[in-house]
Amino acid sequence: MWILLNIIIIGIEFFALLKIADTILDRLPISKTRDVFITLLFLLGTILFSCFFNLGTTAIKLLVASAWCFIMLMFRYRGKIFRKIFVIVIYNLFTYSIDIGVLIFLMYFTKKTVLELTTSTYGALSGIAISRSILIIFAFLFNRYYINHKTKEKMSALKWCQLLIVPVCLLLNLAVVLFQVIDETGTNFMVLADVIFLLLATFSYLYLEEQVEYEQRKKNEYQILQDEMRRRMEQAEIYQENFENQRAMIHDFNHHLCTIEELLRKENHVQAMNYMNQVLDNELTISEVITTENSILDALLNYKYSVAKKHLIAMQFDITSFHELPCEESEMVILIGNLLDNAIEACQKIKGRKIICFKWIDDSEMILCSVRNTVEHDVEIQDGELETTKKEKQLHGYGLKNVRHIVNKSGGISELACKDGWFQYTIIWNRRPLGTI
Repeated sequence: MWILLNIIIIGIEFFALLKIADTILDRLPISKTRDVFITLLFLLGTILFSCFFNLGTTAIKLLVASAWCFIMLMFRYRGKIFRKIFVIVIYNLFTYSIDIGVLIFLMYFTKKTVLELTTSTYGALSGIAISRSILIIFAFLFNRYYINHKTKEKMSALKWCQLLIVPVCLLLNLAVVLFQVIDETGTNFMVLADVIFLLLATFSYLYLEEQVEYEQRKKNEYQILQDEMRRRMEQAEIYQENFENQRAMIHDFNHHLCTIEELLRKENHVQAMNYMNQVLDNELTISEVITTENSILDALLNYKYSVAKKHLIAMQFDITSFHELPCEESEMVILIGNLLDNAIEACQKIKGRKIICFKWIDDSEMILCSVRNTVEHDVEIQDGELETTKKEKQLHGYGLKNVRHIVNKSGGISELACKDGWFQYTIIWNRRPLGTI
């Protein structure tokens, strides 16, 4: 029973560290199966180290545990080394601060000294059980607050109360149970079982609450993506219709020229001018510079080219073939449309050269999509993210978020870079798994 309780406490400490790491660091783009395997492997190693190996003094145990946690963070998260060290320092700072606070609390209410509490079976159990319950609650609240701050979402006081009421009541119940037996010297298995169930209930509630919040957030993002997809498809249909009208206009343009020539030959200048104005009023400004086997993407690219041209932005194309797409056409319209919109918006803000380069390379090994554009100043990219200047903070980053969602869904990898006055977004879809020949 004591071993089971120790394993549960170690598990709570481990997942509290993961929750703090999830708050500060970004996970590596690995499969869910591999992520679960790494997590369970390091959790098992932590339990073995803590339960079955005597590592000497507390300082040595802390050093070994910190090194073990650092290795685990290297396998699960990306980012600079000092950020991972910062996570471990923050975790240990939180842990020991909570331990000291709980110890002072117990000394005040039980009227016992530190030695009496640490040498008492249930005194030590009270301290560790209460402190680890506070630690996991704090880790979850820290993560929730940081996510809300990052997404500019505000939780009402009622929502915070709804989130805290159950774990706080479980924590108080745990304290009451332990305070009743704190002076006992024997082993009370019913008390141990009660403590185990209360700890598991606290952890389970917080985990389930997080999963509900995660599913709701994904549902909202999915709805936004669906709305964006529907809007983009409507635009694509308009682009294609305009493109077809443009081609028809070009096809019939010789007839218009012949008619105007005949009117001028007969010196009907007024009627010729009226007819020319009528033709020009109906003339579409969309340029036909891209012609491939995919009329939807042709229409989209020709439209974006015309928009760029209107703003005096040079656009260059390097396209091999759109014969095979890595995802649905509707998703590809969203992906390319968002990337080109961002490039056009960035070029509009600069005073120097305004150039956009679109590249689509399709060969036997991979499909590559790249959008490059000039920028006034190099922007800082950290952990795959860049700062936005858009005023609507609630919709912050949804354009690139939709792009990343489509890339991840279709099995691609993406990378952002900004150097020497050029910003570039690159996407690669490998046709075969990495490492194969």
